[in-house]
Amino acid sequence: MGRGKHFLTLKDWPMDEIELCLKRALGHKKEASSLAKFPSGRVANIFFEPSTRTALSFSIAARNLGMQVYSLDEEHSSMKKGETFLDTLATIYQLGIHAVIVRHKENHFLTQFVDKVPVALINAGEGTSEHPSQTLLDAMTILEKHKRLKNLTIAIVGDVAHSRVASSHLDFWTRNTSNQILVYAPQFESKNSQIENQSDWDNILAKADVLIMLRNQKERHGGQVIVDPHQYQLNPERLKNLNKKCLIMHPGPFILGEEITQEVLTHPQCVIYQQVKNSVFARMAIIEKVMHAWNF
Repeated sequence: MGRGKHFLTLKDWPMDEIELCLKRALGHKKEASSLAKFPSGRVANIFFEPSTRTALSFSIAARNLGMQVYSLDEEHSSMKKGETFLDTLATIYQLGIHAVIVRHKENHFLTQFVDKVPVALINAGEGTSEHPSQTLLDAMTILEKHKRLKNLTIAIVGDVAHSRVASSHLDFWTRNTSNQILVYAPQFESKNSQIENQSDWDNILAKADVLIMLRNQKERHGGQVIVDPHQYQLNPERLKNLNKKCLIMHPGPFILGEEITQEVLTHPQCVIYQQVKNSVFARMAIIEKVMHAWNF
């Protein structure tokens, strides 16, 4: 079956396919209605970690395309009794599920199942390694505002080392050498020559076209205090130095009073809630592409 029939990582997609998907996502937003393209399609959400935005937006996206949506979590499934995930996939395939949207705590978890069960696999976030649908919806938001995905200065700020969003973004933006990637993150070092580690907040704020703020990933720190979020907090004082064309972004969930303050959410350059809105349309385009790959 091959990885091309699934949505595991944006690395599997050439840029022309990504651009086409973004065009479809923007088209879905303009249509602003249910398309009912797959009225007999069935999709299952299986989330091994908590989620609000990703889980709900994938469900809404699938329903907008006319699909039936079912949710299954580890705690209330036979996996709790010892059934393997592969056996779970085989079971739900026999029940008529066409696509499975999965979030898991392990890195690259879904890769091992690609050729084992004939259902489409969609990555909704894996460990610290991948969150491709978030990157796609963020790219959609940037394209909508800046009208381009090239010749941009992208600043990623916060707990980069533990963030799957950061991992996917860094892979995506370094594909194009015209983009400058700035990172401000304690205890993060990169061997990628295209990524510039920064320690000067004012320099970042003055240069960036896009500022992606990240939450302190406490659940991945093993109980240790690894990063002080106030060290990189975006607040009214720092907003004074912001490039007038810079977009303020955050994949969520955000923690007010830690990496951002309330004033950020009402700032005219903040597009955090626009990211949430766009998540439905980007994920509609992802599901649509995967379903077409399976000739559904």
